Amino acid sequence: YESRDDLGPGGRLRAQAYVVLGEQRFHDEKRELSFVPTRTRDRITTAGATVTASRPLADWLRLSGMTDAHHEEFRPFDELAADTIQLPGSRTAGAAGVQADVLVSSLALDVLPSIRVEAASDEITHSHVPGARGAALEATDRVLPMARVGLVQRPSAAVILRANAGRYARLPSLMERYGNDGTLVGNPDLLPERGVNADAGARASWQAGATQLLLDGALFAAWVNDLIHFQKGTYNARYRNIGRARVLGAEAAADFRWRRMHVLAQATYTDARDRTSAGDDAGPQLPHRPRLQAYARPELRDVAIGGALAAGLYLDADVSGGHYLDRANLVRVPARVLFGAGASLSAPRTGLRLVASAYNLADSHVNDLVDFPLPGRSFFLTLHFARDLKPKETVK
Repeated sequence: YESRDDLGPGGRLRAQAYVVLGEQRFHDEKRELSFVPTRTRDRITTAGATVTASRPLADWLRLSGMTDAHHEEFRPFDELAADTIQLPGSRTAGAAGVQADVLVSSLALDVLPSIRVEAASDEITHSHVPGARGAALEATDRVLPMARVGLVQRPSAAVILRANAGRYARLPSLMERYGNDGTLVGNPDLLPERGVNADAGARASWQAGATQLLLDGALFAAWVNDLIHFQKGTYNARYRNIGRARVLGAEAAADFRWRRMHVLAQATYTDARDRTSAGDDAGPQLPHRPRLQAYARPELRDVAIGGALAAGLYLDADVSGGHYLDRANLVRVPARVLFGAGASLSAPRTGLRLVASAYNLADSHVNDLVDFPLPGRSFFLTLHFARDLKPKETVK
């Protein structure tokens, strides 16, 4: 439901109900990864509703609010152990928040303070033994308050400056608490992740005729307690809490367009440290977090073929600067580059678009995780359909 009139002039009201169905499968009948023959079909069902509303109270002030409520169920099922009791987990959660947009006209500055509260009640199976079933359900209730303030300034039409800082929190997902009945072992004792983060950045755009250039850059930092972090062990993997962590980084992106040519490039540098027992030292680098990640994609878009078809072509490269597998930073994964390519053919009048793409063209057999090599040379075919089904307005 959407309305522009219910809240008065300039107001907006939107209500949405949703249902999300998901299933994750893990097949390992030969026990190549898991302890026992496994063929799971873990299902997640979520149903809820969200309401958002906003209204200007003055020329310099606009208030917005949101509320959300949903119920989520996680149902593990192993087809090779159907006679074993496997209790489902559930989460009933809600969130409410309010934000103000305060315009300081003399400075061309928007000030955006906001507060948000999330509450959740979980019921999950509590067991420390991998693969064990039938333990009693335990209830966990959490209330997570958050606050943030953002600043947006527009010195000119081509330049935007931004900054924000605040306190955040994140609940562990039911998948993180349950695992997948295979090598990913659930951790029901996970605590919510809490921390303070901040970032500051700028965006600049330039256009001359058919040539457009967009540049974007930012610095970011986070100081986190009970960071929810993926840990790979000898025989399995699980998510665990890291007592204290510090993350610093920078990111940059460039988007260049000339007629049908489009070139995108972006890079992120991250220094993520485990500060749990580091004292005044920086601490070891967090495992599985590359310091450098980059991506580049030159593309030719919407080249007309005849009167009814359009074609496209792209190349891309995905770069990872390597990372450590262990908390002591003794085992290092080397840097890697994965190349890809693709082509598309679309019929704009029908809303149909066919995309053929290739991943890891050089067939690089690298490991981001021990015992889990990335897919080799892979090919994909995607058919996409999109049409605007809204009826056309009739002018009387």
